[in-house]
Amino acid sequence: MKQKVEIRPIRIDDLRNVFIMGRERFGAAHAGTAVSWNEKNLAEIITGNPDLSFVAAYKKGIAGFIIGYLEDDGLNDRTAAVKWLCVGKSERNDVAGDLVLALQQCLREKNINKIRVTVSTSSDELIELYQKFGFTESEQVLIMENFLSKNKKSGKQKYKE
Repeated sequence: MKQKVEIRPIRIDDLRNVFIMGRERFGAAHAGTAVSWNEKNLAEIITGNPDLSFVAAYKKGIAGFIIGYLEDDGLNDRTAAVKWLCVGKSERNDVAGDLVLALQQCLREKNINKIRVTVSTSSDELIELYQKFGFTESEQVLIMENFLSKNKKSGKQKYKE
């Protein structure tokens, strides 16, 4: 029987495996960006918003992770951002989708209705994944707005286009 992947908030004991997985996947590819993949940047982002980071735990390892944080524009409009989303090469896209859903649910509970993701234009697979969840593209920035449920009684969500 195949064991199920558990999506849960990141824990301190996950950090080593998350860092190693990120280094293997991102490595020098993120070295030229504003926030490169290193221990200090990872720790700072997670420490600032520990409840916005999730892992996909499988057996005793990590199958993927999503690291989020809050942006504050100073106008009482809090926006969440995805800094890193990483799924093991052998994992399917449903793990990445489950991680996005976990972050989305967390933000829904915090009444935050906007998520920003910066994605390289060469990441067609990642862009397609985010667009599946309702993100729209705006100058190479994918944004998801107004995903909070308007009709809580029926459980159905209405989306503004």
